[in-house]
Amino acid sequence: MKLFFVISLLLVNLFLVAQNNQNSTDVIGVEQDDNVKTEKIYSDSTSSYFVIWIKDEIKLHKHKEHSEKLLVIEGKANIVVGEKSFKVKVGDHFVVAKNELHSIKTTSKIPVKFIAIRSSEDYIKH
Repeated sequence: MKLFFVISLLLVNLFLVAQNNQNSTDVIGVEQDDNVKTEKIYSDSTSSYFVIWIKDEIKLHKHKEHSEKLLVIEGKANIVVGEKSFKVKVGDHFVVAKNELHSIKTTSKIPVKFIAIRSSEDYIKH
């Protein structure tokens, strides 16, 4: 039920801010090419939302400025986050902390597709 709520909230947000769509080529710290496509859905001063398609794989890398929350919306993949490896499919979600090494390898015949939310602790005010 919690996952359904999160997906519903994300989808409503995507439709409400669709007028802010724009392409981005440097969203996740890797070059955009035939293997990886990213599309910015929404961005404000606290976070950014993207759709990411991965045809084959993204090699091990990390983000120095933000954490990343990923929700699988199409396809399947093997994910390595830190020292742990996971098989993910539609509906699965995971968090990659700032500066945490991670990689993604598509295992389905179609590209794996994620909704990605990136944010930084710098945005959080206590």
